[in-house]
Formats: sequence, C-alpha cells, structure tokens
Amino acid sequence: MSSTKHADLHIDAALTSYAQEYASQRPNLIASLIAPEVPVAKQSDTYWIHDGSNFELVQTGRAPGAQYGEVKWAKSTDTYFANGHGLKAIVPDEDMKNADPAVDPARDAIAVPVDQMLLAYEYEVAALAFSTAAFTQTSALAAADRWDADTSDPVDAVDDAKATVRGAIGREPNTLVIGYDVFRALQKHAGVRKIVFGLNAPEAIPTEAQIAQALGVDRLLVGRAVYQSAANTFTNIWGKFASIAYIDPSPGSKAITPLKTFAWTGESPRFATRGPVWDDDTSSWKWYVDDYRDVKKTSLYAAYLYSTVVS
Repeated sequence: MSSTKHADLHIDAALTSYAQEYASQRPNLIASLIAPEVPVAKQSDTYWIHDGSNFELVQTGRAPGAQYGEVKWAKSTDTYFANGHGLKAIVPDEDMKNADPAVDPARDAIAVPVDQMLLAYEYEVAALAFSTAAFTQTSALAAADRWDADTSDPVDAVDDAKATVRGAIGREPNTLVIGYDVFRALQKHAGVRKIVFGLNAPEAIPTEAQIAQALGVDRLLVGRAVYQSAANTFTNIWGKFASIAYIDPSPGSKAITPLKTFAWTGESPRFATRGPVWDDDTSSWKWYVDDYRDVKKTSLYAAYLYSTVVS
C-alpha cells in the first residue's frame, strides 16, 4: 500500500517550470502557435465557431423618428471536453540518497514525462492541422507542382491559397505552416532563392524569415519535432503538407484561427508537476504530470491545406 511520506501531494511550481524549460525538443515545438491556448474555467462547455456575419453589408440609413435597424449576435457554437492526460516519474529512494550534490534525480526524472506529454500534444495538433478530412479547402499537388520540383511555383501556390481563404473569411492569411521536409525543399527552390537573393547569390540558403517574405506571409512555422518510430529511427511529426492560414495575433475565445486548444487549468498550469508521493511497495518517490485539453477546429475556412507538397 502506498502512502504519503515527508511531502504532501501538491503542485510544485519550480519543478514544473524547470521540466518544461528543459524538455529536450521544446525549441522544435509549434503546437501552441498553431492551436493557441484558450484557458477555460470549466472542463466542458461551449465554444464559438467563426462565421462572417461581422462583414455583412446591412442597411444603416435611418429617417427621423424611424426605428433603428437591428442586428443579432448569434454565433455558431459547439462543445469541448478537456480530456485528462497524465504520466508519472518514479525515482527509487536509493537514487535519491546516492545522488551527488550537483545531481537532482527528481528534476532529471520529471523532465522525461513532461517531454513526452508535450510531444503527444504536438502530435495531436499536427494530425488535426494537416488533416484533409478536417478542412475542406484542400488540394493535392501533382508531381510537377510539388515544391521539390524545378517546374513548381510555390509563390503562386501560396498566393492562390491566400486568395481562397481571404474570400472565405474576409482576412488575408498571415501564416504558413510546413513540415521539415517541405522547409528543406523551399530552402533549395531556385525560384525562392532568386526572389530572396537575386541572380548574384544562387547558391545561398535562405532563412525562415526570408522564405516567409518571399512567399508573402508574416510568419513561417516549421514543424521540426520528431518521435522514435523504431530503434534508431526517428520520424517527423509534421508531414509533407503545407497549411496557409489566418491565425489571429491576439488569441482569445473569439479570435479567428483554424484551431484552438481549450485548456482546463483549474488551480494549476498546464503540465503541472505534483508530488512527491512515497510508495512503500517500490521504496520510491513518485511525481505526477497532468494536462487537461481539447484541441478543436474553430474556423473551417481559415486555412487552405496543400497535401503531398514534396515527393
């Protein structure tokens, strides 16, 4: 039977911050930028789905003594449920007692489940953001039009997608989301390098910011995260897709963005660390990591998705 020893179960803010900061792939993670977090007070509730009613042309003229025109604020809604996600780290008491002063087994141990929790969240967002079943504005590029082919024109492809999204939501897309393989293709693309460098430096490699400017978007988000799919084999989480999207720079419950993360925080932050708890059966200390979230599609037409962008 396990019991509490020396320390009650509580949120360790310092350990939580440490574990998130030192998660091994943290610099490569973009999920929170693609599906901005919306903190919610309830584990389940309704959320707003964007439509274009604010852009409707209505009759505003009013004669003296006449009634004012009336508009009704009635948005489309759906429901979310912030499912629980959790892992634990176990540190044998022997490791705690034998650790050198410069070593903190608890910190080293808790960083692993936090890293795995963040990676699972990244995978979940990538699967939805790059889902041709979730978004209707999609097209698969033919071999000659793929961005690793000399015959392709990614600038024109992005511009066409921007026009489609703008025609559907009234806002011009500001973000291009791509996987690492697509990013490498754009770095090597002769047309992109010509726009960035001109004809004097055809062998130079453009940066993310330079590619974004060449393609006419404010921000380029490159998914670099990987997971171990087999022994000595790592697979990209973000595949060979490209999403041209409008993501509101001021995220909130009513902000326009293709995806949102409804995060039920309760009394603690996301990926909070609880513990330590003593376990008599294993003579070990345990720390727990929790997250409650639901990643939802909140604007069907705020993104245009190209599949099979590179071969």
